[in-house]
Amino acid sequence: MPSLEALLAHHDVALVVTQPDRPAGRGLAMRPSPIAVRAEAAGVMVIKPSRARDAEVATRVVAARPEVVVVAAYGQILPRTLLDVAPHGAINVHASLLPRWRGASPITAAVLAGDQTTGVSIMMMDEGLDTGPVMLQKFTNIFDRDDAITLGERLATLGGEALVEALQEVEAGTAVYHPQEDREMTYAPLVRKSDGDLAWTLPAAEIERATRAYRGWPGVRLPLGDDRVEIVAGGPVPEWWFTEAEDHARDQPPGSVLQVIDQPDSQGIVVQTSSGPFLVQRLKPAGKREMTGVEYARGRRDLVLRG
Repeated sequence: MPSLEALLAHHDVALVVTQPDRPAGRGLAMRPSPIAVRAEAAGVMVIKPSRARDAEVATRVVAARPEVVVVAAYGQILPRTLLDVAPHGAINVHASLLPRWRGASPITAAVLAGDQTTGVSIMMMDEGLDTGPVMLQKFTNIFDRDDAITLGERLATLGGEALVEALQEVEAGTAVYHPQEDREMTYAPLVRKSDGDLAWTLPAAEIERATRAYRGWPGVRLPLGDDRVEIVAGGPVPEWWFTEAEDHARDQPPGSVLQVIDQPDSQGIVVQTSSGPFLVQRLKPAGKREMTGVEYARGRRDLVLRG
């Protein structure tokens, strides 16, 4: 949305191509995307094809006579007919510092990998997957508590700012495109629901990053006793736990519930991983509301509140 807002504020938008209406809400009524709603409110023509390669798309884009085609989070590779339709080509707002994290899920990939820095790239599109030359990049830090949602919102805003700056260079004739170094490329594949099915045999740090990277979609699911829950938030146990925990608790196998902490400065369920304890702070049982780890433990006879 920030990229569209930037275009509406600084340029004439002739046509918006967005995803088809989708079922939403309890009644599963068909609803337009937020992009479609905003564009129509601004008086911009909108089309909603299932595929960018549909003949109607090329016809409508050609009829709009664009000076430049702008793509942001569209999720499809454009055919050559659309890449070449505008005098200044087609540029893409990509949520990574290319060539790092080409592909469908760059934000998730950066958080999963523990990257400390990311950003947005404005690139000239070609027929490859995020392989075109880069005109402009803007950087941001990834903070310890960033998740896919908070980082995505910040990158979307940064992308809108970068897009305005890039189009100013295009308009002034000063845009310079730099080829990507393929040897530095990393790939961010499409995230699938099964990616969130984890095991406590993973290291605690990897589980913690996954809870942040998969926030919103697909979520992280792990077993607690005979139940399987979505871990909404979690992280390291407090330092004092290591001195107060009994030896038999520290030596339990991955997946063991070691303790339930209910202290003013720290609350949650301590679970063993392959690298040590992990504190489950918030979770969501299947078919139930999100709750704290302590709330969940109080309703489970096999989890004893000791803290």
